[in-house]
Amino acid sequence: MTIFIEAVLNLATLNIGWFIDLIFGNLFWVFAFAALAAFFYSGKNWLLASIMLVLWIWLSVDTPAIWGLTVLVAGFLAFNYVSRVAVLTFASTIPALKGRLVLVNLTLFIVTLAIYHIILT
Repeated sequence: MTIFIEAVLNLATLNIGWFIDLIFGNLFWVFAFAALAAFFYSGKNWLLASIMLVLWIWLSVDTPAIWGLTVLVAGFLAFNYVSRVAVLTFASTIPALKGRLVLVNLTLFIVTLAIYHIILT
């Protein structure tokens, strides 16, 4: 079972002990992601940015196991990075989206994954 599905199931059953064990078992990564989010967002919304970063990592690692979709292939990575540069550059000029770039990035990853597997493969 993948970590993403385990997290969703434990969240659905309100198993707080599992999340506490996950956090205390990975203290380095908890503080590393929190520091990275605080650095990139100047201390604002660092908790939300950390959670989005963890979700993005879990989804990108668990996608092949969950849906059988490939993520780490050259075609997808090229398509994802080119679209990421374009969309994030455009989103950073819009005042309403400027503070939500993490959410835009996560949404863009899911959309490019869907487009790649529906249209390009």
